[in-house]
Amino acid sequence: MKKKIAILATLMLALVGIFSFALPGIAQEGTASAGKVYLVPGIYYDAGVSGGKAYNTIDVGAEKLTAEQEAEIFVENVYLAGETGSLLPEPSSDRPDWSFRGWWYTLDAEVAYTETVPETGAEDIFLYADWRNDFSLPSEPVPPAPEEEIQMRNYMRITHSDGTVEQIELFESVPDALNAYKKVQFYNEYFMLRPNDVVEFWVSGIYGDEAKRAPQPVVGLFSIQLENTAYSSTVRYLQRIDPETGEAMYINKAADGAYFRYIDEQAKVFRIYSRFHDAGGNLNVYLEHLPQYSADDYVQY
Repeated sequence: MKKKIAILATLMLALVGIFSFALPGIAQEGTASAGKVYLVPGIYYDAGVSGGKAYNTIDVGAEKLTAEQEAEIFVENVYLAGETGSLLPEPSSDRPDWSFRGWWYTLDAEVAYTETVPETGAEDIFLYADWRNDFSLPSEPVPPAPEEEIQMRNYMRITHSDGTVEQIELFESVPDALNAYKKVQFYNEYFMLRPNDVVEFWVSGIYGDEAKRAPQPVVGLFSIQLENTAYSSTVRYLQRIDPETGEAMYINKAADGAYFRYIDEQAKVFRIYSRFHDAGGNLNVYLEHLPQYSADDYVQY
């Protein structure tokens, strides 16, 4: 009897051992492993380098993969990013006249830029360095000298939230026909507004030869309209303010000119249209938001 009990005990211990090895395997199979975030700073070809191939690098903030690890994911020159939410490093390149503009990846079938390591599900994420040729990038807007403000017939004056002032010329797209109708448009079709920037419109020809802040009361006519379309809602971006107090102001209160504050929470890129009716007494403003341009130095992506 004792011998049978000993045999049964031995069998039970063996079964427990088998299940103890099997259970971790089952748990592991049911748990999805988290994906990794890979940084791809890119390669380029340089006749001065042996073989012509040169590699951009990440010196700090990421771990370089081995050749064997790169072969497993079929991508060359790859680094492993840090923890989720941490700032992404800036890559470096010996390629002359090229600048790094940010890290991008595909999010919900669209191109997205990020400054931090994004969260991953079960899938790996590849972030690619956006390198731009310096000669192809639009230059920074240069504020004209004070005397140039007088020389421009029509211009937009932007007082940025940091106190700097920028004057941008506006060109007429409709002749000054009896001062009854005029449309002016920003010369290179896009510019950037930042939160709390203040915008003024200065025009000449409508109110005389000298540029004056628009609109001006004309034979009792005065109105301002912030136009809205399916493409852009100007009233979402601009608010008329009192220049003395900075408070919101009744939009159609007659005064010598108007100040508009940019009230969106993010810097954005726009195209501007300003239309004058009734001999210049009525001003319609239309800001067309250009989402295909980022707010980072007008970089198109």
